[in-house]
Amino acid sequence: MQQHLVEICQNMDVTVVFITHDLDKAIYLPDRILVLKRNPGEIQSLIDVPQSRPRLPEHLKSNAFYTLNHDLAVLTHSHG
Repeated sequence: MQQHLVEICQNMDVTVVFITHDLDKAIYLPDRILVLKRNPGEIQSLIDVPQSRPRLPEHLKSNAFYTLNHDLAVLTHSHG
């Protein structure tokens, strides 16, 4: 499903807001990640995804992916 969404975004000039708790999808799909605080509507962090498009499934195995996944896990489990 995520590859299908990537293809749609490549073929159409649209902005997509994707909400997920899945860190892998949160890194693979967007150009930017907005992490919210526990308090709804408050922004904790805005992160640019460093990997260029088109992203390929192999990117899920890269060091950059693992590092960003770890950083997001720390952010989302903090009490900020």
